[in-house]
Amino acid sequence: MPPTAGRARTPSEVRSQPVRSCVGCRTRRAVSALVRVTRASGHIAFDGPSVGRGAWLCRAEAGVSRSCLAAAIERGGFARAWRGPVTSDEYDTIRERTAAVIDSAGAPDPDAP
Repeated sequence: MPPTAGRARTPSEVRSQPVRSCVGCRTRRAVSALVRVTRASGHIAFDGPSVGRGAWLCRAEAGVSRSCLAAAIERGGFARAWRGPVTSDEYDTIRERTAAVIDSAGAPDPDAP
């Protein structure tokens, strides 16, 4: 039965967010806790509206989780999500774009000396 204005919603009637898996750590989270990375026609895009196959990474305070990004690259998570090989140039683009997002957020780099 559809909810009406005079009746409270039951838990089964409350809409939940879609759930996706991070390609790095493989943790299932709501899409609001993840960043979508897409590849279409050789163009890599982050979040925002875009077409193409999507790979999801855990969102951190400063953009993308560095550990999830490193694991996704090391374990081939992007190739698996995008169903095809990923070139070294595409990996470089992903690293550069995520580093720019992290640096612009002003978060300290835990890998820095």
